[in-house]
Amino acid sequence: MATIKERIGILGSVPLFEDLSKHQLRKLANLAKEVRHPAGHVVVEQGHEGLGFHIILSGTAKVAVRGRTRRILEPGAFFGELALIDRGPRSATVTVTDPATMLFLPGMDFRKLVREDAALSYKLLVHVTQRLRDAEQPGAS
Repeated sequence: MATIKERIGILGSVPLFEDLSKHQLRKLANLAKEVRHPAGHVVVEQGHEGLGFHIILSGTAKVAVRGRTRRILEPGAFFGELALIDRGPRSATVTVTDPATMLFLPGMDFRKLVREDAALSYKLLVHVTQRLRDAEQPGAS
């Protein structure tokens, strides 16, 4: 099981959270739960409501869109950042291919924290705005 210090480091490596202070990362780390999934378990299903954010700590998972495998996720990979904010439908299905342990950040808890911590909210808003600007640049993919 990952310690709080390890969780802070893991969360701090995610681009969405990279500008947060150690104190803010600790708040996120305290909300995160370590979850184990067996091979074959569907973690999220395309079209279903997004409930949170996942980071793979061990094991692997495949990402499929309309039944076609798009990529394999390995330790350190993450998915579900948009679900933290809007609970919108998942754009892909993620299925565990080897038994996996993931750090799960529930969207409901995250949104409550964002409402309570204006400085954290502002840093996230700046990050999302920068990503939007980057995506609008000519030649952006």
